[in-house]
Amino acid sequence: MKAGTDATGSAADTNTYHWLGYAGLVPFVVPALAFIINGSTLWFHLFSSYSLLIMSFMAGTWWGSEIRSGAPRLGWMVLSNIIALAGWLTFAYGMTHETNPETLAMAFLLVQSGNFIVLGWLDVSGRSGLITGGYALFRLRLTIVVVLCHLFMLFA
Repeated sequence: MKAGTDATGSAADTNTYHWLGYAGLVPFVVPALAFIINGSTLWFHLFSSYSLLIMSFMAGTWWGSEIRSGAPRLGWMVLSNIIALAGWLTFAYGMTHETNPETLAMAFLLVQSGNFIVLGWLDVSGRSGLITGGYALFRLRLTIVVVLCHLFMLFA
């Protein structure tokens, strides 16, 4: 393997996914910090909707990987649906029920934290079969930042 590359491909590929991965943290970090500073629900909604988008995208990547494998594992495909639906259901319920918005927001942040931890652990541990090599460490870093943002929002 060439210096500056990992199991995912060329140095250019590595630079691209690093750039995109770190840029993808901005919509987590900025709204989390803004929410901590001023508590506006706008920042919470921006953060939550982006969190749901990224979590759904990540869970959905399992489908493509399984289908490409030639021997799809039904359990992985079902688990990806469960993860995506858990996030969506807590988000949708929180958006439609005004009974206790703080509790519903906390539930959403906890469910999403759990979703990102599960997705990250399954990918980084190699159990999902999606990632290998240096990308696993990179993915772990991203997951840690995302989960910390959720926890900062939770305790703000």
